[in-house]
Amino acid sequence: MVNRFLSMKPEWVELIATLLPLSQTLSPKEMYKLYISVIPKGKYFLKYIKGKSEDKYEQFIIDLLKKEYDCSENQAIEYLEVLYSSREGREYMKYVCEKYGIDKKQITKLKLKI
Repeated sequence: MVNRFLSMKPEWVELIATLLPLSQTLSPKEMYKLYISVIPKGKYFLKYIKGKSEDKYEQFIIDLLKKEYDCSENQAIEYLEVLYSSREGREYMKYVCEKYGIDKKQITKLKLKI
């Protein structure tokens, strides 16, 4: 985790990459001493950049589109991306949810903005 935070500074990415194999063999105390000796002294703000969330869509809508179109999960996610991009597509998703009897509370989770 320390390596991940330190690599948020672009100038240090190569340095951290070369030290990464050592983190497997050195004790935490030795690794700390190595970081102190290698990283320039000073105050730094390292903004952590989170990765994109995998769960972009609710699982129940993915399952509905799989059933509706008789397709794989990856194809259903692609369909969702296309449907979310237009107003008509979002209306169609609402129609599909109502067609399969999905509760209105779950439909509001989809953030359709119709």
